[in-house]
Amino acid sequence: MRPLMRPALLVALALFAAPAAAQDLERVCLPNNDEGNGLSLQVDDAGVMHLARVARVGRSLLYTRIEADRTVTTEVAAENVSRLLTAEVEDTGMRVEADGTVHICVHNAQRKRMVLASRAAGVWTVTTLESNVEGGGCDVTRYRGNLTVVYEDDGALKVATQAANGTWSIVTADQVGGRRVGVRPSVAVGPNDAIAIAHRDATQGALRISYLNFGAWTTTVPASMFTNGGVQPHASFAPNGTLTVVHGIAGTNPGLESDVFLLRTVGTPVAGFATQRTNDFNVGGTLGGARGDGVHYTATRLLTRSAIFPPDDGLLLYTNDTGSGVFLERGFQNRRHVYKFVRVAADPFDLPVVVFLDEASASFDLPAEAPVCYYRPVDTDGDRIPDAVEGDYGTNPNDADSDDDGRTDGEEVLIDGTDPLVAAACQPRAELCNGLDDDCDG
Repeated sequence: MRPLMRPALLVALALFAAPAAAQDLERVCLPNNDEGNGLSLQVDDAGVMHLARVARVGRSLLYTRIEADRTVTTEVAAENVSRLLTAEVEDTGMRVEADGTVHICVHNAQRKRMVLASRAAGVWTVTTLESNVEGGGCDVTRYRGNLTVVYEDDGALKVATQAANGTWSIVTADQVGGRRVGVRPSVAVGPNDAIAIAHRDATQGALRISYLNFGAWTTTVPASMFTNGGVQPHASFAPNGTLTVVHGIAGTNPGLESDVFLLRTVGTPVAGFATQRTNDFNVGGTLGGARGDGVHYTATRLLTRSAIFPPDDGLLLYTNDTGSGVFLERGFQNRRHVYKFVRVAADPFDLPVVVFLDEASASFDLPAEAPVCYYRPVDTDGDRIPDAVEGDYGTNPNDADSDDDGRTDGEEVLIDGTDPLVAAACQPRAELCNGLDDDCDG
């Protein structure tokens, strides 16, 4: 159940200035360093955060759940998928089903396999989709009821589909001789059985969009005045069938020199696509996109490294258009940061949740570190309803169970579909001929 959200609140969050960001969103970091490679993020309809990530030193694929009360649970989904420095994983894809089943795709860089780790009833299984795979990215979705994984293999874009009997079939969706396409694919499913995959041509430095056209995969290259784009694309469909792809422009030496621009490509294969950049400079080196009910978010970093200008870094959030982003943080704790694997999702109230790996330098009494951190709407009482929307339900942000019925306000709104201000004993229900007013309706 996804509650409706007031448009006015979306505007308020979209326009907050830097100091107000701390009031609306809270920053929390997970323990341990260097356990955030290839981050994926999803927030389910109960407000639980789900992360997929790879430990650089431990080499394992990790799955993490973060509850509204900040309780963190981490499990090993698959072992030995990465090798420090020589074969590091830079991308994962994740899907959390309505029944709680989790699917995470990852290119096992050690064994050169594309695998899918799945968690059902608390048990992890790992399926090899294809061996001898050379590539660096994947994504997972469900299309026409079938689990679908898209990934790069030796410069080609491939699509693996699971049939009802559990078997997998693999097709090549895009391939160009002498070029590396399919890089960091992002898959989106839209209305009328539409499916599209945004990916990068690393040879030409261009965004490519592959889509099913009468049962056959077709690829278009959106015209653009910008070169070297298509970095870390994220694709999503609007309800009207319009596809939005946010992507960056690659810098000369990513992470060591300034980032360039953040781009937004919008359109349809029939009507064509248009590409614009945001107003900000030195952004787009790492990014994530998310679509909620009537809102689209993009999160990215600011990274300025120049012999002319002083170093500058921060995290920005964009809402809907290609204007200027608002800073979640900038120059945090007065030390240098290189933000990596920045991702964003919309929570059940269509508010933004941002996760990232923060490679922070040492400063005074603060050691160098690289934790996974996140920004999330403040929820003082941990009841799954952010403080910013408690007033919409008449609930108290300092009282997790307003009607004292043993279920938190958020559990009633998001899971039960009941009124958080009316005790369970008084919820509307079928009348019983027992001489009692069971639903308190008089």
